[in-house]
Amino acid sequence: MKTLITLAIVLLSLSPSFAQTPGDRERARIQNKLGWEDMQSEKWERAAVAFQNAIDIDPLYEMPHYGLGRARMALKNYLGAIDAYVRCRDLYRGQASKVFTNA
Repeated sequence: MKTLITLAIVLLSLSPSFAQTPGDRERARIQNKLGWEDMQSEKWERAAVAFQNAIDIDPLYEMPHYGLGRARMALKNYLGAIDAYVRCRDLYRGQASKVFTNA
């Protein structure tokens, strides 16, 4: 099992879609911030688009996945919200796993 997880991590790190430049996280943060501003204004569809843009820029950034789940809940897209929440949870678990592995 540990070998399978290690292999998955290596393959994901080699994938060009997950290659991240230094500005990617900052660009994703801007989109995430716009999404939360739209959430406050109850512009659910615009918020969902902003969160999805952030995810497209940086798929490993956890918060846009959570925000996308919240926006989809407001839009009554419950299955889509569950998918976003599960992805957010998995990313947080992966981060926690890395911290404990490196400690």
